[in-house]
Amino acid sequence: MTTTAHHADHGRLFDRFVESIRDEGTSLVSPKKFADAFHIPIEDLAAEVRVHRNTVNSHPESPRIQRFMREALKVLSASNETQGDIGKKMYWMRNYPIPAFGHKTAWDLTLEGRADAVVAYLESIADGFAG
Repeated sequence: MTTTAHHADHGRLFDRFVESIRDEGTSLVSPKKFADAFHIPIEDLAAEVRVHRNTVNSHPESPRIQRFMREALKVLSASNETQGDIGKKMYWMRNYPIPAFGHKTAWDLTLEGRADAVVAYLESIADGFAG
């Protein structure tokens, strides 16, 4: 498989994943589907994003929740070349300590509002640099 075809396959898989966590009939990411995909209780997602647990169900459009989920998807998208399937990417994001960031995970950095730094780091790796 050529690199271009390989990249296209990953892109299609990622597109299907993003669509699978969409809140039906809206332009929102579903907090419940997002939490389910990451195998975390919705209450834990609420706590980590620092909103009341009822907010994720009663106000899924909450800017804080939506911003975090979009930023997390941005990091997952950037990890296309460095990770295999979506499940591996999610595992990496939640669990793999990144030495260049004081051994914090990409998830922790995204919670801190530093998704762009993680994306830049992943792009530097893809370009052959050691971060």
